[in-house]
Amino acid sequence: MGDSTPICRCRVLYLGSAVPRQSKDGLQGIQEPLRSLYPSEGAVGAKGIDSWLSVWSNGILLENVDENLKQITRFFPIESLHYCAAVRQVLIPERGNAHPEPKFLPLDSPFARMPRAQHPPIFAAILRRTTGIKVLECHVFICKREAAANALVRCCFHAYADNSYARQLETGGGGSVYGTLKSGAVSKSSSDLTGVGLANGVGNGSGGGGGGGNHHLSLSAQGGWRSRTGSTTTLNSLGRASNGLANGSAIGMNGGSSGSAAEGYTSVKNSLRIDVPRLPSGVYTALKDTYGDILDPGNDVSLRWIANQSWIYSTSFNTAELGLDSHINLTLHGIDTVSKVHLNGALLGQTDNMFVRYSFAIGHLLLPSPSQNILEIEILSPLQEASRRARELEDLGVVTGPISCPRARGDVECHRNHLRKMQMSFGGEWNPAALSLGIWKPVVVEYYAVAVFRDVDVALKRNDSHWTMDCRAFLSTHASENFYAQLVVNANELLDDRYVLNQQLVSIDSPVIEFKIHIPKDRVILWWPNGYGKQKLYPVLFSVKCYTSEDRHTLSSRTESQKLLKIGFRTIELVEDTDHIGRTFFFRVNGHPIFMKGANYVPAHTLPELSADADAVAHLLKAANEANMNMIRVWGGGLYESDTFYNLADFYGLLVWQDMTFSQAAYPLANDFVASVCVETVQNAQRLSYHPSLALIVTNNEIELFLSTNKSDFGENATRMESDYKTLFIETIIKELKVISRKDFSPRPEPMVSTPSLGVQESGKNLSNNPQSLNYGDVHFWDDKDGFSPETYPHARFVSEFGYSSLPMKSTWQRALADSADDSDLEIARLIRSRQHDPKGFIPILQLIAYQLPFVPQNWDEDIDKFIYFSQVAQAIATKTALEVFRSLRTGNHTMGALMWQLNDVWVAPTWSCLDFYGNPKLLYYWTKELLAPTSVIALYDNISNNLNITLTREDFSEHRDSQLYYVLVNTYLWTDLIPKKTIARAFGLGSNNLEMRQIPLEYLLYENHLKEELFLEIILEDEYGNSVARNFFYPVPLNKIIGIKDPELTLEVEGQDCKAATSPYANSFSLRITVRYPALLVYLELVHPYYVKERHRFSTNGFTQTQPKKTIHLVFESDTVCMTLTTDHIKVQTINQYLI
Repeated sequence: MGDSTPICRCRVLYLGSAVPRQSKDGLQGIQEPLRSLYPSEGAVGAKGIDSWLSVWSNGILLENVDENLKQITRFFPIESLHYCAAVRQVLIPERGNAHPEPKFLPLDSPFARMPRAQHPPIFAAILRRTTGIKVLECHVFICKREAAANALVRCCFHAYADNSYARQLETGGGGSVYGTLKSGAVSKSSSDLTGVGLANGVGNGSGGGGGGGNHHLSLSAQGGWRSRTGSTTTLNSLGRASNGLANGSAIGMNGGSSGSAAEGYTSVKNSLRIDVPRLPSGVYTALKDTYGDILDPGNDVSLRWIANQSWIYSTSFNTAELGLDSHINLTLHGIDTVSKVHLNGALLGQTDNMFVRYSFAIGHLLLPSPSQNILEIEILSPLQEASRRARELEDLGVVTGPISCPRARGDVECHRNHLRKMQMSFGGEWNPAALSLGIWKPVVVEYYAVAVFRDVDVALKRNDSHWTMDCRAFLSTHASENFYAQLVVNANELLDDRYVLNQQLVSIDSPVIEFKIHIPKDRVILWWPNGYGKQKLYPVLFSVKCYTSEDRHTLSSRTESQKLLKIGFRTIELVEDTDHIGRTFFFRVNGHPIFMKGANYVPAHTLPELSADADAVAHLLKAANEANMNMIRVWGGGLYESDTFYNLADFYGLLVWQDMTFSQAAYPLANDFVASVCVETVQNAQRLSYHPSLALIVTNNEIELFLSTNKSDFGENATRMESDYKTLFIETIIKELKVISRKDFSPRPEPMVSTPSLGVQESGKNLSNNPQSLNYGDVHFWDDKDGFSPETYPHARFVSEFGYSSLPMKSTWQRALADSADDSDLEIARLIRSRQHDPKGFIPILQLIAYQLPFVPQNWDEDIDKFIYFSQVAQAIATKTALEVFRSLRTGNHTMGALMWQLNDVWVAPTWSCLDFYGNPKLLYYWTKELLAPTSVIALYDNISNNLNITLTREDFSEHRDSQLYYVLVNTYLWTDLIPKKTIARAFGLGSNNLEMRQIPLEYLLYENHLKEELFLEIILEDEYGNSVARNFFYPVPLNKIIGIKDPELTLEVEGQDCKAATSPYANSFSLRITVRYPALLVYLELVHPYYVKERHRFSTNGFTQTQPKKTIHLVFESDTVCMTLTTDHIKVQTINQYLI
């Protein structure tokens, strides 16, 4: 079984297998095989093999019990599992049919709940053959007890989910079955609480909703909704949510695949009806087929009317599946943003915070089956609501500062600080004003006897002998008096036996179960940030059963809740020791100081309902991992990201600096606003706290800087605004975050109030007049000086924002114009201008280019290719210079972190990103992979001493920390020759997690009487065996001052193709040979194929200086498209040479 682990084992009678022919999906798929294999008279007449059936983390193992017989062993890989269920044979009377066919229904079906000796529980599994003809087969097993059959289903679910998740992470793929299961589409059957659908999990529902002055959207309840013919089906066939809810105790309204977003809509005078086939949903997304994508050219402005209207989502459902003897909640996991919720005409409540989970008791309002219950969620206009709330405060004389309505421009809307909504929705320097509204997270009906299990906070503490898991299980309850709970923890890799906590009394005032589990130290493999070690994650299953009396006589399966977490063992500290100039600011992980290198992350899409797309998120975080990043900052103008995001961060070793969603504004202190923020803080802290990737929580982005910078503009309001700031962020949010802190130890750094700031230790005192101090905390560095000069950059403790803007490649702009009949350079130029939202326009980009590059900025729109190329070159060189300065300053833990702005984009525009909106890399990303490599060589010119400072940095961890021998070779080239004219070598001894710097006079590196303008330096780092470890280049003069450079006479050939006929990630790759006769400076390759450019693709390197006669580059497509044809005409090549000769 390899490294897999057993999950459960049951004794069964194996009846054999049969091929399902009538249907292969869900509960219907097992009916025909069961009727053929299971005796109609019952188990008494059954003939089979007495066997052990065990579920492992990687498959299902069948072994016969009688060792005297010939051994029979069959192993089914878990990925071959298509569907499984725990069922019982029943006969349901049918009118007019005296001999109805037997049916096999889930054990908790009303017809199958009563135990019957002649018809014991059955475990049925549809599996795909792994040999011969790979058809689906239904295998049938009789179990002795219901608990055994249910356990087999549950274990299969967890094994399949873990395996699918691991495969998704390994391949960077998205949209996996695991994502479907975790979102609640677990079952394909109307009543199959114990069945697990491992395919699409599609169900049907019925549409509803009335007309009126507001716009109406029919809310999807997992698929089938109101069609043109008016036919309806019920909500009964919905899948069940599993993770975090009582087992089989939620009806999901979140997902499906049938129907069309545009089908069946009608437009009348003041009413528009659109069918919505799935949740999550937003109004912009629902109207896409009718009015176009909000990201299409001009639509960010022309569709603004949508955000100026109110919209109603509506659906209907019946109570056939609900346990009406239970407590029943309607739980809204994310409404964007202000809404009124009605059920059967009664107002349940209102929402006004998109980051809060709302639950409403609905049992008293439900109509008995078969009556339909009408649910309506009216989403109010965010534009009107923000404006109304601002006016109300203004009428009271409350001023919230100029950022409330920053400037009268079409790309920014006002009063964002008055709504607890994604702040970037109102527009900004790099994103559109797209004021989203809708249902951006799942809607579920929960029913349970006593309580629902929400989240687990796992704080880890290590001593010399063991680890302590200090756990808090957070519950939600409707109970009116304290109740009891049984908690069980299964962790096969950590514990020899399950941990059980019996008869735990739970207070209704604080429904939390606190407990500690001790793990021997030698059982644990540490979790490390990317580049320092492996990211070992341990699956831990928490199960809670709640009951109202100690004897538990009313305990039923519906009262069990479960959470499956992946735990990583690590310690993390934020070290702020006093030194001679201030305080240090660095992270120490597992006892070792680590230089943080990474990027700022913005939501993957401008519409929040699309931001959690598993494929997009996986692609971005995998790219960060492959670029040697170890930290991602979740920026405060965006979202608390999805569970998928944080799971991937855990997997890829990316520490998360988590801003809370407050940014660059003064926020009002109305009582209801503060109360909502308290709930937002607690809910999100509890959800995120267990992740090993969570490194730091910061309560806001740039608000302290905003207040200190604009203090004179606030006049008499300044004192009040500072007081309000302290009240909200220090006295309220910091206090609420203590829900995940511990009194006796610090499982993670204490929260920081703002970024930039003087750090945690200095926060919480008085607002600093200089939050950008270089001697404390972190800084955001933004300057229009010469970004190519090392002297430009601050010697700060930690740089959490810095960057330079550039344009995406031309094919990205053409793709953004895909629906336009004209994608000419003129049309591209128009789009570029319309997407430039920086108040300074193109001045920063053009100015940076002009410092050192051979490009004349006038009339850039007449040469789009050239402008794009030089903007990306300028961005890459300036960012390279900054990163090299910051990394070279880590001596004595002075500078210990640099996070670029920004990793990704929300649309196609001139921005600071290193990956464009479609996930394709700019030159900066290619360079980042080398710049952030664990072992690097840095070359920086000191214009005071006229020395070239060569620094070796080694950012890894070795148990023995032995010093290793390295050699630095400096080759001096003339621009007219591929053979170096001069080479010098230096030996370095360098230990792990360390750096060393040497100074070499620049004049010593020049060649004879040649001018600096005629030559350049190549710096190669080799290990003691002569293997090349890293490479860098140094250009002694600005590139626009180079003389003597020649046409490299570059030729490109498509050398080979790796093409797979079967679909799989990275299905196609090409080998490209580049040949030159003279040095080629900053070779830039761009795919220009009219079709394949739409596929994510990446060159193995780009923007390189070629000093070898021949170089092979690989072009890889991240696509399942089958074989492609590529010629040299499909790749455009540019070099600096062509603009200098």
